[in-house]
Amino acid sequence: MIRESNGNVTAHQWSASQQQWINVGTVVDAVGSTGKKVEYNGQSYDYVFDVDIEDGKPPLKLPYNLSENPYERATKFLHDNELPLSYLDNVANFITENTKGATLGQSAQQAGPDPYGTESRYRPGETSQPGAKVLPQKEYLSISAAKYEAIFTKIFGINKNMVSSGRKDVALNPGEESILSSLREALETSKPIPPGALELIVKIVTLWPYGDRLPGLDVLRCLARYPLAAQYSGPRGETLLDVAISVSLPSESPLNENMVMMSTRTLANLFGSADGRSLASSRAEKAISFLERLAGIQGGEAVGRFNRNVLIALMTSALNFAVLVYREKLLTHDQRRRLLVIVGTAMKDQTDSEVLYRALVALGTMLAAAAADADGLKVKEWVRAAKDQGNEARVASVADECLSRAP
Repeated sequence: MIRESNGNVTAHQWSASQQQWINVGTVVDAVGSTGKKVEYNGQSYDYVFDVDIEDGKPPLKLPYNLSENPYERATKFLHDNELPLSYLDNVANFITENTKGATLGQSAQQAGPDPYGTESRYRPGETSQPGAKVLPQKEYLSISAAKYEAIFTKIFGINKNMVSSGRKDVALNPGEESILSSLREALETSKPIPPGALELIVKIVTLWPYGDRLPGLDVLRCLARYPLAAQYSGPRGETLLDVAISVSLPSESPLNENMVMMSTRTLANLFGSADGRSLASSRAEKAISFLERLAGIQGGEAVGRFNRNVLIALMTSALNFAVLVYREKLLTHDQRRRLLVIVGTAMKDQTDSEVLYRALVALGTMLAAAAADADGLKVKEWVRAAKDQGNEARVASVADECLSRAP
C-alpha cells in the first residue's frame, strides 16, 4: 500500500514478468473507522472499504469484521467480484494494515491490543501462526459478480433475432422488454426486483432454444440470492431450483458446460437468503443428485472435469451445504456422506488452488459438523492428495486442519 501525494492510498503488486509494481486499485474510503457498525447487504460490519479497481467504474465494497480472518475475507472479496487470485496477499495485507490496533467493539483510532494477540495475528503466507484456523467455515459464499451490460445486451440481441426470424411465440414483446430493462436497473442499483421479472427470466431459460439460454441463466443465478427466488412456484409447482437444474441438462441437445456452470452457481447463490437455504434443504435430494451428476458419480461422465468455472461452482455449492449442516444440523446421514463423496471425487487430480481450497474447506466443515459421517470413506487419502497437488500455503494449511479432524 502506498499513500500518494494527493492523499489517496493505492494498492500495488509485484509483476515478475514485467519486473515492476503494478497498481491494483485505489482505496477510496474506510467507512466504519468511527467505531460504529456499518450496514451492508443487510449485515453489520466493523468496516466497509470502498476500493476502486477500474477507472470509470463504481468502487467495489469490501466489508470486514474484526472477528474475521483477513485472508478468508480477502478470498471472498476476490471471488465475489471475479478478481484474480494473485491479488489475495495484497488485499489481506491491506485489511490487516488498515485495521491494526482495532479491537472488537472499538474503533481503529482507539489504542488496544492486536485482536488476535501479538503473537497470533494471521498474516497471509504464514501458515504456522496459532489462531489462524479456517475450519469450520461459518459463512455462506456466493458467486454474484456480473457484467450486466453485456448480459442484457446479449438477451436483447437474441430476442431481436427471434422476432426477425418469425419466432414471436417465444420472443419477448415490448412490454416484456421494458420489464427486462427495469430488472437490469434494479440489479445494478440493488433496488427491489420489479414485478414479473423473475417469471420473465424463467420464460427465457425454459422456452428459448437451449443454445440461447445462457444469458438468461446468468441473470437467474444473480436473482437466486433474493428471497423472492426461493418463493417462486411454477405452473406445475416446480421451484427455481427445479428450473435451474432441468434447463441445463437437456435430454435431446449436447450438454453445454457453461449452462451447467450457471445452474450450479444458481444453486450456490440460493444460500444467500434464509428462504433460499430453506429451499436448498427441502430439495436437498435433487440438489445432491445434480452435484453427483456433475462429479460423474451417476448419470454419465463428469461435467467439466477440468473446467475451473464448473468446479468452483460445484465446490461452492458443496461448501454452502457443509455450512448448512454445521450451522443448522440439517440433511440426513446418507446425504452428508454423499456430499463428502462428491467433493472427494471432484477434487481428484485437480491442481487449481482455488478448487482445492474450497473442496478442503467443504470437507473440513462437514467433518467439524459430524466426523462420524466420514467413517469408511478415504477422506485422509483425498486430503493428502490435495495437499500434494496444491501449490499454495493456504491449501496445505487447511489440508492439515482436515487431517486433524478426519476419522
